[in-house]
Amino acid sequence: MDNKKTARGSKTFSISNTLLCYIFFFKDTDIKQFFALFSIFCPVYIHQEDLFLYNLLSPTLNAMDKKQPPIILASASPRRKLLFQQMGLDFQVIPAHCDETMDPGLSPGKAVEAVALRKALHIADGKENRLIVGSDTIVVLDGDTLGKPEDSDHAFTLLSRLRNQTHQVYTGVALVHTGSEPSDKQIRCFHERTDVTFGNLSDADIDAYIRTGSPMDKAGAYGIQDDLGALFVERIHGDYYNVVGFPLFRFYQEVNKFAPGFVTPFG
Repeated sequence: MDNKKTARGSKTFSISNTLLCYIFFFKDTDIKQFFALFSIFCPVYIHQEDLFLYNLLSPTLNAMDKKQPPIILASASPRRKLLFQQMGLDFQVIPAHCDETMDPGLSPGKAVEAVALRKALHIADGKENRLIVGSDTIVVLDGDTLGKPEDSDHAFTLLSRLRNQTHQVYTGVALVHTGSEPSDKQIRCFHERTDVTFGNLSDADIDAYIRTGSPMDKAGAYGIQDDLGALFVERIHGDYYNVVGFPLFRFYQEVNKFAPGFVTPFG
């Protein structure tokens, strides 16, 4: 009787310890792979009861392992990623590879909102109880939208057009809050505008800036946050971070009305 009790106690001990071993040390490993390895190196601890318990608990354990951040940034922009990190948000980046063509029939603000929403919805499918944030930024001068430069010559042309001029920077933001059902989506879009005035740039300064490579991935061929790009800006009227690529103040106000609890930088 005592021997049977000891054996049963040993088996229970092995189950609980194997479970704890998985949770605390091997949780990044798929549970089936863990069992395969454990059965090879520690076969004495594997019993039918163990297998039944693990198979019973594996959906829960794998869900724990695959717990995703509540916020998805649907953008490949390193500047937006940095700003989200600056806010201390729990998020992941999933770039939206979709059509970013602007609708010429819309105003700049509405057009950039539409692209931001297209990005967010492109990522939202299959995501449950998440907040997807899409965003897009454009530079507008005299009614013309200035996109990212195609090459160095194009970058020079864009920067030459901006000197001694005031242009507008529009950033559109789309918030998509998904529920537990695919059709359960709440949407909020907005945009911010900042007026930026450039000083008199010399051709030599423009060439030197282009050689850094920094203008090539930015709308209007400049970044106000760049060491050299900042030297071109005489003044701005509006949100500085909107020019960087994401209007932090407006985002914080809008998201706390739209989806409270997702963005809590102050704890």
